[in-house]
Amino acid sequence: MTKTMPLSALLFSVFKVGLLTFGGGYVILGQMMSEFVDRHGWMTKEELTDIFIIAQSTPGLIAVNAAFLVGHKFHGRKGAVLAGLGVVVPPFLVMLVVTLLYEFIIDNPWATGAMRGIRTAIAAILLSTLLTLGQTILKRVVSWIIFATVLTLMLLTALNVLWLMAAGIVAGLIFMPRTEVKHDT
Repeated sequence: MTKTMPLSALLFSVFKVGLLTFGGGYVILGQMMSEFVDRHGWMTKEELTDIFIIAQSTPGLIAVNAAFLVGHKFHGRKGAVLAGLGVVVPPFLVMLVVTLLYEFIIDNPWATGAMRGIRTAIAAILLSTLLTLGQTILKRVVSWIIFATVLTLMLLTALNVLWLMAAGIVAGLIFMPRTEVKHDT
């Protein structure tokens, strides 16, 4: 069961996620899961996973797409726009500062060491996010078959990701049980 999310809390949460998410869009799922599901109980893990799947399946940045969808779920168009801005402004400001200091940090051994440490930590965060996503999605045998098939094709062929996603859509339409969809409006 999900709870109501006040607009101010949405803005603060997406701003915090935008500020603290290092490593790209896939890391944001772990941050959003922690903030929206575990900490506040505003959404279920399944609801956020569905939002994340839509966000990564559409053009644009996953973090922005996910923030738009979360904002829209709770506050309509206004929430979507504000959540999108809330997740974009913090990294923009950080990158502005990094750009201004670039000449000073590019050859700095401390900065290089810090970046290597961040890369290593991001690998662990990504793995954790993938495990969480897998626990939420891979609950049926057919899900495991689709997963294994797509993973095998990704590793052994040069098929475009769009074809693999299309195959997943078709397989889901054919083999996954259909359930009634509830829309929260």
